[in-house]
Amino acid sequence: MKSLGVRNPWVREAPPPEDPLAGARSGHTRLLFEGRHWMYTIFLPLRPREEVAESLALQVLGEFLHELSTLCPEEFSNCLKKQQLRLSEAVQGVPCVCLVLGPTRLYAEASSTSPEVASRMAVDRLALALTDMERRKPTEMASVLRTYGVQWARRV
Repeated sequence: MKSLGVRNPWVREAPPPEDPLAGARSGHTRLLFEGRHWMYTIFLPLRPREEVAESLALQVLGEFLHELSTLCPEEFSNCLKKQQLRLSEAVQGVPCVCLVLGPTRLYAEASSTSPEVASRMAVDRLALALTDMERRKPTEMASVLRTYGVQWARRV
């Protein structure tokens, strides 16, 4: 509930939140996001400051996953389930790893007792689910990939 009192004129106002795109320059940035065996390359259409570049790339990856879930919800959820991944919520009683990708949270059943190894394995399983989705719906995936600038490949 809002207070109806008189506002003190000498109180300093809270600074506005910092814009992550402040100080960004024109150009292109390529960022890598690695799992154990798979690697994602995310292309940003600008050059942000180094300290915010990774969070922007993860946000792009999260928006990419959200777009896929709205474009082909049933097929994409089946591909995720096959790899024991979920975008909605973790399963009760099952150890899970949560990857925060901007607005999207990816829950993966833990494949290891080490949180770092389990999250890297979740990244690998996401690549397998996306590869399966690309095989099932090639035209939809091509349009979304072109829009968001996300690629993945197996490390050699």
